[in-house]
Amino acid sequence: GSATRIAASDTYAVTNQPGENNIWPAGVTKVAGTNINYAINLPGSSDNATVVITDSNITGNIALNVWGEKVAITANNSNFTSPYESEVEVCSVIQFNNDGTTAAHGASLTVNGGSIISLAETVALSVSSYDTTISISNETTVQGKQETSSIAVIYEGQTQFYTSSTLQHAFDLAANDPRAKVLLLGDVVLDAPVVVTGTVVLDLNGFTLSYESDVMGEAMITNKGELTINDSVGTGVINYNYIGANDASYGKGNYTISNGGKLTVNGGKITIANIRQHAKYPIDNNSTTGDAILVINGGHLYNYNTAAIRMFCNSTTNKNSVTINGGLIEGYSAIWMQNPGKNTVHGALTITGGEIRTTAAAYVNGTSELKDVASKLYCTIDGEGGAWSEDSLVAITGGTINENVYLATNAPANLTVGEATFNGNVEMPHTHVWSDATCTEPSKCECGETQGEALGHTPGAEANC
Repeated sequence: GSATRIAASDTYAVTNQPGENNIWPAGVTKVAGTNINYAINLPGSSDNATVVITDSNITGNIALNVWGEKVAITANNSNFTSPYESEVEVCSVIQFNNDGTTAAHGASLTVNGGSIISLAETVALSVSSYDTTISISNETTVQGKQETSSIAVIYEGQTQFYTSSTLQHAFDLAANDPRAKVLLLGDVVLDAPVVVTGTVVLDLNGFTLSYESDVMGEAMITNKGELTINDSVGTGVINYNYIGANDASYGKGNYTISNGGKLTVNGGKITIANIRQHAKYPIDNNSTTGDAILVINGGHLYNYNTAAIRMFCNSTTNKNSVTINGGLIEGYSAIWMQNPGKNTVHGALTITGGEIRTTAAAYVNGTSELKDVASKLYCTIDGEGGAWSEDSLVAITGGTINENVYLATNAPANLTVGEATFNGNVEMPHTHVWSDATCTEPSKCECGETQGEALGHTPGAEANC
């Protein structure tokens, strides 16, 4: 439509209306009280609008707020100011919103001269839409940081949302609110590990969450609460690229996720860098400090040359439980259930569905049959005198097992192998079948073990030798 000149008000925000696709504030002085969230607001109805702001002073908690897609904004010799600071919200002078929809996608902002001033110690310019184009002239005074926020915390049934430039900030915002979900709006590169201490839902939304570090003995994500990982699009990835030295003693491990709480994986691919002679796992289920409960309903765990899941069962009191109902678990020895010491500890592995698959190169490239490779799903007891508690178990009752299964030694006594599809070797504890003893031979099993003694010859009795 034709250009519309809009004057400011002391009591309400300037908002363009449907049909007014071009607004041209000029010579406007807008000073809003702290109860005014937006000095100028471009709602969803402003898609494809052209906005030119000239020789104006715009002040508000958020001086310019943008929801519209492909909005083209030019500011000439205008001053944008925000005095607002919040303990929970990363607020900005000029804000492009994204709540996981297409809001503000394709928008552009060109600032010539003037200023963008944050009077609070927050953010001078927050771009929460990953494909927004920003151009600020060298003559423009900017006070505060210019950041791209690729993470949102949204609330089911609510229009309220927050954007964040750090995953830790988003986790802390969402913790323990059953309506909240942390949603990736673009690829996110962490500059430090993160910790979950409350109840948090993370939706990868098809994007990649990554971290690179050379610090030995570190986890990208440590879960001490209840973390649920979803991927509503289906192409999301969590990747930890450990580039430090290897530890041939396996004393200090690196993990994409260290789980010491409850972790549920419904989607996404969880991976870790390929490094040999090092304890590194996509998920380390560690019960040292609390119950470690892992449930996998979907997604893909991948580790080229060690386990995809390591169960570190290191407590005499805490539970260590892994349940796999779906998804793909892929590693050289896909699952390792470990009692690392001399104590009696709890460990429970239950597989009802999904696929367990080895990454053994000879099997993958077709040069060896699965039964001929060394990789295996297995249990170990590392310390003399170590044992599994009476309620420990391994139960494989469903799914496709493209991995050898070795439970003949060091496994809990409670073993169930049911109607899963086993394409490799399955080695279980041997059950002796004893023959009758003879005059010259004790009772013997086909495995070679014997029990008791030979009967010998009884005078007057018929010899059975």
